[in-house]
Amino acid sequence: VSDNQGVHFYDDALYNVPGDTGAKHTVQVLGANHNFFNTVWTPGLFPAGTVDDWTFVFGGSSDPQCGSGAGSPRLTATQQRGAGLAYNAAFFRTYLGGEPDFLPMLTDNNPPPSALTDEIFIAYHAPDSPALRRDVNRLATSGDLSINELGGSVTQTGMTPHDLCGGEAPQVFHCLPLASTSQQSHTAPSARSSKRGLGQLRSGWDSLAALFQNDLPAGFRDISGFETLSFRAAVNFDDARNCNYNTGCVDQNLSIILGDGTGGTASVTVTDHSNALFFPPGDTGPIPKVVLNTVRIPMSAFIGVDLTDVRTIQFRFDKRPSGALLISDIVFQSDPVLGP
Repeated sequence: VSDNQGVHFYDDALYNVPGDTGAKHTVQVLGANHNFFNTVWTPGLFPAGTVDDWTFVFGGSSDPQCGSGAGSPRLTATQQRGAGLAYNAAFFRTYLGGEPDFLPMLTDNNPPPSALTDEIFIAYHAPDSPALRRDVNRLATSGDLSINELGGSVTQTGMTPHDLCGGEAPQVFHCLPLASTSQQSHTAPSARSSKRGLGQLRSGWDSLAALFQNDLPAGFRDISGFETLSFRAAVNFDDARNCNYNTGCVDQNLSIILGDGTGGTASVTVTDHSNALFFPPGDTGPIPKVVLNTVRIPMSAFIGVDLTDVRTIQFRFDKRPSGALLISDIVFQSDPVLGP
């Protein structure tokens, strides 16, 4: 639906059942609407009851993302069905057919040509198994700003704001006070959930020296068995630091730095491995939207650091002079193991 309240299904299920063996995925398709995934509701494909539901948005035809003007990146009905068929088939062939070749579509941004668009973004959460997932910081409660899930210290330098929003009280209900509820999918009221929404770190910076750090205590420093360091993030379109008069509103970027017990470090630039930090498009009605997608950095990218003795994970905001992000769910994880 227009406020994407279905995102609640994913958010609410992440930590709901300890030991949950199910992997969880969301698929965000930019330029799609509600009806065109369904041929019966698409104009021209069925004799009655069809509609382009974006026409219900006042002034929607002029929107730069979903409007009808020349150059609009909105998907055609054919493209949208291509995306739907590709990802529905990938899900069933992965989890019913046990075919591992389709799994990367569901865990990373790897749309195949048959999807007919590459504007597809994934959120992935591994099963609750010590071999597949080690939660570092869920960023769900106030305590997570000082001590993470593993008992390590959490520190920051030069971050403003540096608070939590969107989760249970006393957090502020919505992370973007000037945006509408329909633009904030993680905290949109849901007909299927009584929970307020996803707890998120609301962060911003005005210096290339700004950083956010999580320490790993003894007993949790060997992360060599995991495939990726992952976190969920979205660009805060309501914060002016993501826009300026010279460049307009920009995608964001940062460095992730791992440090080991000998003082060795390895720094990775997020955009070398993920396109999740895009500035959300559109300016009409329910768009742009906040949707936190997963940034996945392969452990193999961290060269020069001892992965059996990692002491610190540092988010260093050294790629843009200013900006603002919403962040959640920092985790080491691996793809699920398929079986009968």
